[in-house]
Amino acid sequence: MTATAIEHKDKLGHILAVDDYVAYPSFNELQFGRVAKLNKIMVGVVPIGRRNVTKNTNKYPADIIRLDSAEMTWYVLRNSK
Repeated sequence: MTATAIEHKDKLGHILAVDDYVAYPSFNELQFGRVAKLNKIMVGVVPIGRRNVTKNTNKYPADIIRLDSAEMTWYVLRNSK
């Protein structure tokens, strides 16, 4: 039996991959994170930034929007200590 590759699409229809930067809702706020793992049904996300409310979290692909890497590079540089 061969394993099939897991493929998830975000709310806009972009294909998600490990290490993509994403935006997702968390505790009535918008959080930024990085895709850590593609599970069978959900996507494992690790939050980035100084104000991490949660640790690793699983989100449905329909609740995630993939972000451009260049935008996130500036966000990380501005918000890191």
